[in-house]
Amino acid sequence: MFSSLFKKLGGGDDTAAASSAPVAAPAAVRSELPLVKALGGKSNIRSATHIAYTRVRIELINPALLDVIALRQTGVSGFCTIAPGVYHLIIGVDAGLLAKELE
Repeated sequence: MFSSLFKKLGGGDDTAAASSAPVAAPAAVRSELPLVKALGGKSNIRSATHIAYTRVRIELINPALLDVIALRQTGVSGFCTIAPGVYHLIIGVDAGLLAKELE
């Protein structure tokens, strides 16, 4: 599942996603992922934490930069606002891998 989400987000190819160990994308590539852009850019992400099997907790510096329409287009299954600037993204079983990419 992560390989298809990662591909939707603009990362790697199927060969890299199919390897037994996840390969971290270079920082320049990660900051260009559509999900990162939807969250207002890499510099707007205060923290990204894997909190539940399928969720990532995101804290944004400036919540006004969040683009909800773009976020939905990235393939995120859902999200909810926990507090101003704090969101839970429902990613799927590979939420932990995505959280590491967003750190």
